[in-house]
Amino acid sequence: MGIHTAESETMRIWKARRNRSVRAHLAAIVVVVIVVFAGVGGVLGYATWQNSQQDAKAEAEYLADFAAGLLAESAGTAHDQAQSIAANPGVAPLLTDPASCTLDFKLLLFPNSHLDIVRSDGTIACSSADLAADGSTQVGASWLHATTAASVVSEIFTDAVTGEPAIAFVAPIEDDGRVIGSVAVVVPTAQIAQVVANTYGGTRNYDFALVDSVSRRVLSSSSPRASTAMDPMPGYLSASHPVAATTWLLIAGADPENVLQSTRSVLLRGALLGGCVLLVLMGSMLIVNRRIARPLRDLTRAVGGGGTRVVNALGSIEGPTEIEALAARFQTVFADRDAYEAQLSHQALHDPLTGLANRALLVERLNDALDRAAREHLRVVVLFIDLDRFKLINDSLGHDVGDTVLVEVARRVSQIIPAGATLARFGGDELVVAVEMSDDEQLQGLVDELLAGIVAPIQTSTAVVRVTGSIGIAISSVGRRAVDLIRDADNAMYAAKEAGRDRAERFTSRLHDRAAARLTLATEFRVALDRGQLHLVYQPKVELDTGKIVGVEALLRWDHPTLGSVPPVTFIPIAEETEAIIRVGEFVLEQACHQAMTWRRAGIELTMAVNISGRQLNDGGLPLQVATALALSGLPPELLYLELTETLLMTDTLVTQRSIERLHDLGARLSIDDFGTGYSSLAYLHRFPVDELKIDRAFVSDLTSAARPSPLVSAMVAMGKALGLEIVAEGVETPDQAAQLRALGCDKAQGYLFARPQHPDAIAALFDRVPIPI
Repeated sequence: MGIHTAESETMRIWKARRNRSVRAHLAAIVVVVIVVFAGVGGVLGYATWQNSQQDAKAEAEYLADFAAGLLAESAGTAHDQAQSIAANPGVAPLLTDPASCTLDFKLLLFPNSHLDIVRSDGTIACSSADLAADGSTQVGASWLHATTAASVVSEIFTDAVTGEPAIAFVAPIEDDGRVIGSVAVVVPTAQIAQVVANTYGGTRNYDFALVDSVSRRVLSSSSPRASTAMDPMPGYLSASHPVAATTWLLIAGADPENVLQSTRSVLLRGALLGGCVLLVLMGSMLIVNRRIARPLRDLTRAVGGGGTRVVNALGSIEGPTEIEALAARFQTVFADRDAYEAQLSHQALHDPLTGLANRALLVERLNDALDRAAREHLRVVVLFIDLDRFKLINDSLGHDVGDTVLVEVARRVSQIIPAGATLARFGGDELVVAVEMSDDEQLQGLVDELLAGIVAPIQTSTAVVRVTGSIGIAISSVGRRAVDLIRDADNAMYAAKEAGRDRAERFTSRLHDRAAARLTLATEFRVALDRGQLHLVYQPKVELDTGKIVGVEALLRWDHPTLGSVPPVTFIPIAEETEAIIRVGEFVLEQACHQAMTWRRAGIELTMAVNISGRQLNDGGLPLQVATALALSGLPPELLYLELTETLLMTDTLVTQRSIERLHDLGARLSIDDFGTGYSSLAYLHRFPVDELKIDRAFVSDLTSAARPSPLVSAMVAMGKALGLEIVAEGVETPDQAAQLRALGCDKAQGYLFARPQHPDAIAALFDRVPIPI
């Protein structure tokens, strides 16, 4: 009994010493970790401090370079504007006849800029800012530099409009090689650095200064602290970059206090994060020691001592329960990992909205099916399904409704196709079916069932929607791979749409040839403008009450050297699909405005209508193109009608809104073309400054008899009149149609009844024979 007591006391003392030793070791580990963390933190803090200053300097260099590029591009635009206007024959007469000044010029990048026509003696003859034209306003002698250079930048002078310092981009006006005046685009210096700062430095707290590198004079600055800037900016972390083709330096600078503040924030966040990591590490060590390491150690000792000791040891430490729980946790972790990997694999190969296979899985399965078909002499069919006018559903009812419709169509298609077929969402509203099928009759039955299943009404949360589908069919042959079949089915689907939609078309070699021809036309159209193959013809607009020609619509034509006259219905969609429509649209605007002004000088006053494409409107550069065309031609802006379709206005993007607002500010008129063919809505008629509605020819063709007036045309005319808009009918071909439109109150009409699209000289001759009998 005494021996047992002595042994127990000895074990108690040994365990106490062991526990103190463990605690001492843990304390030492914590101290070492803290010291290491503090040292690493100090090194990282110093490195962060240095790097923050280097990053600020590097960002200043980047911003100076980038903003200098913007300024150089703006200067280049001003140069081009001055040269283009100076080269226009209509500018020279303004030097001697200021009363005919019709300049309406806005340089959109710097709104307070203006355009001046200057005589060789330095007086202002004509100005877009309505300056005095009586010779009393003098300009700086530097404007006369244009007599010795093709295009120059003036010294700083006092702007007669604002009374503030300004610069001018000047180009000479020549007559038989003799300089008789100058064209100047005047830009206030105070706006230059401020515009750059607002655009590129506002979120970064950077200031900008524009400095003449020769005179060291500050031309413009974005803040008082930058007003004395040289190179570098005093008291700033700054960098400079030269502006191309000038003696200017664009300097960008950051306040060092901002850099120090961001560095302090980084160090504070690092310290907090490090402390959290340290606490988590210490807690993890304690949990691992208590819940895993100690039970496993005791279990190992118990196993080494025999069966009885195992039972006693396990009973004393409850090891099996903890170890079983640990094993269960590991199994849960492994199961979760496997499930997560399976989820990732599914997401990588399936569409998240419909749950169908995506494009990658479709190509993989289709290639496998083609390999199997080659071995077993089977036939693989690809059906490319595209929902007709699906964009209108998204635009009018919302994307949530569009998603509901797409999911429901996918569900229906999946129930119709045979077992073993692959259904994939190819993109947007496109579904692709890959199926092994050798019987043509069975294939036709499947297609008919798909078309019927798609067109059935779909109940959404807000409306009952009906949608149709166009299907392209491609059948496998020797050597064809997945991408080939999908491409061929896609081409066949477009053929189905062109044939009227809600139908199926099978791919043939003819479709392949047509696709190849379309690619060739797209390639040649890119250079058609440079080769002089494009020109304009004009179709008159007639006032129905008087028979008088009051306007024309400019229509583009393409005369190909080998194909002859290419129809607009062929090349306009090609131009819309490429960036070529931007250049061509600019060409049409300039030519149409110039022709309208030519007629006006000859005593023929006509409005000019120009069609605008979606790419032009969404590009954002359309207002500048219109302003340039009006300035170059001298055409009053109220004589220019810009025709847009309903679909373009329904997109209602921020770029569309801003472009239309700027066009309205220029004074141009807005016309809604093909009215009635889209989702006609009073909403956009109120939202946008619309001036004219053009009723589509499809509705005019229904006016076959005076005894049966069209209720749709009558409603359109009444709605337009109620909104105070001008009404124009397109495609008028018979006197009965003209009489009905006049009786309904339609203002104007155009069509083959009056004249086909004609060359400018023919329009002038036709104008002499008015009024046109109706």
